[in-house]
Amino acid sequence: MGNFIICTDSAADLNGDYIKEHNIRVIPFYISFDGENYLKENIDLTQQDFYVRLTEHIQTIPKTSCPSINDYMEVFAGCLEEAERVICICLSSKLSGSYQSACNAAAEFNDEEKRVFVVDSLLATAAQALLVNEAVRMRKCKLSAEQTVEKLEMLKTTARIDFVIDDLTYLQKGGRIGKASALLGTLLNIKPVIALKDGELFPVAKMRGRKKAAAEVKKLFTEQMEGHMEEYSFTVLNFPQMGDIDGFCSFVTRPDIPYTAIGATIGSHAGITAAGIAYIKRYVP
Repeated sequence: MGNFIICTDSAADLNGDYIKEHNIRVIPFYISFDGENYLKENIDLTQQDFYVRLTEHIQTIPKTSCPSINDYMEVFAGCLEEAERVICICLSSKLSGSYQSACNAAAEFNDEEKRVFVVDSLLATAAQALLVNEAVRMRKCKLSAEQTVEKLEMLKTTARIDFVIDDLTYLQKGGRIGKASALLGTLLNIKPVIALKDGELFPVAKMRGRKKAAAEVKKLFTEQMEGHMEEYSFTVLNFPQMGDIDGFCSFVTRPDIPYTAIGATIGSHAGITAAGIAYIKRYVP
């Protein structure tokens, strides 16, 4: 029981120390600033390097490419040399082809019996990280891979991110804007508040000024958590180089993953001004 290795793609934005501590295998996305040369996230391109390039090439919208089938097959093969089962938790299939690549790779190992389980998180960045953390907790509780996947499928429906962003340029040009397109064409200094739920981006509010937008995110979080705070894990997300300009870190005082630094994959589509709060219902043994 509990003999499985957890994998995820780099869109989860997991902290390096956390990855090492829990023996998590991360399959990187690819990032390009010129549409020709693609770099592996956190391998060829660090988070700091990405931030520098993004600010230096302010008119350039980076492009991303999801891990290939071969990328996943290589990692799965290595995992199965160490453990009986593999659980791979991927970025929302509504935002990327990473999940499909993982499924195609898993099929190569699941002929006689199912050894590789792939979960479509329907989440991204901090919320995806929280789902991975729940898988880690279940493994510590000695759940089997099958039991863990079953519970992850239920828990992922309780997860959400509410965030503020200065403008929608990156989401629009990156083709990931979804239903948040309703917020396009806003007036000067109108800041959108967006929710990621059910794998897609949804418009929540238009607020005048970033402070009011951040206050709206905090209000949404408070309303959702009222009377249920101990049932959830939560975390703050933003670009660390931007600092806690919205006061989210001080607002959320009991996160299980205290802080999530937005990485290159999500940053390529959200820009450097995205910041918010993610949460998920905790697994109860």
